[in-house]
Amino acid sequence: MLRTIICTWNMTRSKRPAALAALLLTLAGCNGPAPSPQPGAAESVSSDQASGQKASEESAARAEIPSAPSSSLADAGQDRQIDIEPGSHTESRIVASEDIKVASEDACAITVQYAGDIEQPVTWRNARCEDLTMRFVDLSELTAIGQDGKLNASMRETIAGLPGRKVLYIESLKASAIFAPNEAGLLVRQKLAD
Repeated sequence: MLRTIICTWNMTRSKRPAALAALLLTLAGCNGPAPSPQPGAAESVSSDQASGQKASEESAARAEIPSAPSSSLADAGQDRQIDIEPGSHTESRIVASEDIKVASEDACAITVQYAGDIEQPVTWRNARCEDLTMRFVDLSELTAIGQDGKLNASMRETIAGLPGRKVLYIESLKASAIFAPNEAGLLVRQKLAD
């Protein structure tokens, strides 16, 4: 059987479609081993045989495809409502934090949710959660603590467009950063101090 398939594939491209069709029809209806193809056998398929094969292939395809339901999908879903949890929160929040190990070093796994968005993970390496300061701050708070020096105009605009105009700020003994969503909605780290 494998030899038949390999021989069929090794034929020139012009002979492949007819040989593959003959092979598939043979495989679909046979109970025993498939006969090995004879050289030139694919070319001897007459147009009557080819049209008969095409008709049987189409009827087999129709038998496998279930018919569409009589009502449209739009009508079927009108009475159903999907409860989208991300939209139910009106304030950005830190959902959870947990101490973990990353490459045998301490780290803090944080779950964050901006208002109206989905929960997203943030990982802060080389510190335990209890050693971090985590909060949502606005630009004036970043300026007050001296952490706005590395913010470019684009990042300032991003922060101004966030819910409540607040961004996630995380600080450890060695570094600080903010985590703002990018155009795709994924959180991106912007280092403020190392």
